[in-house]
Amino acid sequence: MGRTPAAHVTELSLLALPSPLAGPIKDATPTPATPAFSRREFTAARPTPRHLVSLVARMQALLMLVSSTVLNVGDSSQICGGGYALSLYHKSGSTTKPSSANPATGFKYLGCYVDSANRILAGASSSSNTMTNAACQSTCSNQGFQFAGTENGNECYCSKSKPTGTPVSDNDCSSSCKGDSSSNSNVGAGNPKPSTGNASGSWWRSNGSNSGKIIIAHFIVGNAYSYTPDQWRSEILSAHSQGIDAFALNFGYDSWQPGQMQAAYDAAAASGVGFKMLLSFDMTTLSCSDNDIVTSNIKKYANHPGQLKDSSGAMWVSTFDGGWCRNNAQWQDLVKNQGVPTRFIPAFFNDLTNSIMKQMFPVMNGDFLWGGAWPKGDNPIDWSEDAYRISRDGLSRPGDIYMTSVSPWFFVHYPGRNYIWRGDDFLYPSRWEDLVTHRDQVDAVEVVSWNDYGESTYIGPIGKDQPGSQAWVSGFDHTPFLQMTGYYATAFKTGQWPSITADKIFIWGRPHPRDANAPDGLGKPDKYTWTDDKLWVVLYSTGSGTLTVTQGSSSTTAQVQAG
Repeated sequence: MGRTPAAHVTELSLLALPSPLAGPIKDATPTPATPAFSRREFTAARPTPRHLVSLVARMQALLMLVSSTVLNVGDSSQICGGGYALSLYHKSGSTTKPSSANPATGFKYLGCYVDSANRILAGASSSSNTMTNAACQSTCSNQGFQFAGTENGNECYCSKSKPTGTPVSDNDCSSSCKGDSSSNSNVGAGNPKPSTGNASGSWWRSNGSNSGKIIIAHFIVGNAYSYTPDQWRSEILSAHSQGIDAFALNFGYDSWQPGQMQAAYDAAAASGVGFKMLLSFDMTTLSCSDNDIVTSNIKKYANHPGQLKDSSGAMWVSTFDGGWCRNNAQWQDLVKNQGVPTRFIPAFFNDLTNSIMKQMFPVMNGDFLWGGAWPKGDNPIDWSEDAYRISRDGLSRPGDIYMTSVSPWFFVHYPGRNYIWRGDDFLYPSRWEDLVTHRDQVDAVEVVSWNDYGESTYIGPIGKDQPGSQAWVSGFDHTPFLQMTGYYATAFKTGQWPSITADKIFIWGRPHPRDANAPDGLGKPDKYTWTDDKLWVVLYSTGSGTLTVTQGSSSTTAQVQAG
């Protein structure tokens, strides 16, 4: 597989993603060229993985995604925690890490744990640019400590008692050990500071400095009923580790939602990584006659340390729609006349055929193109919708903010809402390539979404609180798209493509044909012909060579270049 023998593939996981089936400062950094990573599409007979056999008869939005590190796969001795995330070991613990674990003699891996400013291992600490897990464990053991943990690539913490921290996904511990000669020792991910552009992922390394551009992820508060403070913190750290700077909170009227919004803001402020929140008023859910829901929340969070603000101290405020139900004077009163400085960047859906957006709404300090993430026809994504929007928004640049969107997929399967947007043609990486190419025209990008399960757009972990979408969401992990995000977010922010430090391959596709029918009576989704029965393969390669993909008796070979 790839340019190396199959014997080198030491980590391989199958993940499922929903898919349609039958169903801010302007930066003058030079625009980078398109990266040389290799992409191929394959139409050979589709395999049926054993653990998906029971799902084949169901018409649900299902993608099979394979995320495989092909070469130089790191083991636990190469990973030293993350930003406020601790790779924890116990001298007589039990191994729960996958087979890649390679702890020092006598120590067993316990997992990745959320740390805090007070430190969950408070017995002793040290830091070193030659840090490894083995070195940390030796230091702790020599001082009589049974628990050892590494963090942020170069930090070591010790304790005699088991910490009370919260275990999180191993993805939150992704910092390369500074002293590991088998990895790039001058790279450390998960820096517990606001992103400066010199971060790294487990398979890439940044080559530039952050230009001040912003990456936001759309967050549906209505899907966070059961969230605890630790879960907010864990997901904030996961988002931050992949270059996301803030969550845009889309909220409704449920009595419990204000409490979760407060928890989100508080967790952002306490995260230690500079992560922020902003309000996104969903005017398809909130009543256009309810002025208090807008003004009260703006006043409530204006001075919160977790609020996203511009350099002048103005709080960012956004919307989902709302251009049809309030005029400029009404929005002016709500967002500008409350004694709170704001930077208003709405996603209005008004027809601009004969109008200029800012002439209709001078109250705007920016424009957010929500729908730019998906092609509106049976064709690959391109820059045309953004180009048209930019030509008709009337923004004053520099000064006003242009924000647009990116999304990995779109499928919804409810009665009365059963349709897709085209998600083929390497939608997510292709859209990011466009964003990097046109970064001189874009100040901010909103990832749609972190957790919108109902529309299958999520890149975050699947939570407990779904809006009746379990049939096409539960068990269908999208976090490999999150792994891609850090690479592209860094290129967008710095203007330079990161270096690939370890081979990485992503494969996704539907395990059943587009013309399949569901037994639930809803029928094929609208626009179901806007998808093809193909596998999509993206390889990020450290060198040139040959990539061979085999499906049953069929195989396809492509020449690849480094990048």
